[in-house]
Amino acid sequence: MSKKRGGEDGRAACYFACFASGSVKLTVSRVMTLSVGSASSNNTLCGPGGRPTTITVSPLASTKCNGASSTVLCASPSYLAARGCPTDPDDLGSHDCITVDSVAAPRSWKFIKAAREIAAPIRSRLTVSDSEAAIDAAISGAGITRVMSYKMEGARRAGTLVTMLEEFELEPLPMHIVYAERKPVPLKLRAFLNWVIPRLKARLT
Repeated sequence: MSKKRGGEDGRAACYFACFASGSVKLTVSRVMTLSVGSASSNNTLCGPGGRPTTITVSPLASTKCNGASSTVLCASPSYLAARGCPTDPDDLGSHDCITVDSVAAPRSWKFIKAAREIAAPIRSRLTVSDSEAAIDAAISGAGITRVMSYKMEGARRAGTLVTMLEEFELEPLPMHIVYAERKPVPLKLRAFLNWVIPRLKARLT
């Protein structure tokens, strides 16, 4: 199934209401341009339509943002009003879950419970290849999804998504800015890093 943003996500929720045992896999296709600076090696990848595409890749450097982002479970208020809010990872098996995976639907999500990592079984009703599609589907009421916290923050502030089970989430992941390695670091790049790092840190804390 191909996707026009904001369309099929709402239809998925309607489909689930009509067919209790059905499931959907949604693949989002985009044309992407990669530019990472001066040439050091060439790599041939499959581009749009399966055509070979040559890209130039250079060594990468990174700068830590002194911030972190964690995964969160979220769903729309309307879904939770209709299906109830899970209070334990084990409750997810009885909910409609929206998973992000380009190959196959995951069968479990990992959490921390009683000081150890567990794999809670889930039922993936909708599998998408893009976290933005997962967020759109969750907003439409299709189920519960799991994405990075910063990606759904706008929806949370708007009240269109609600988070849950935060006390069971895995440790937050450190965030870095990655850029083409150049020595010395260009003044424009240094100025950008000095500007963006404190803003990202404030956003991620």
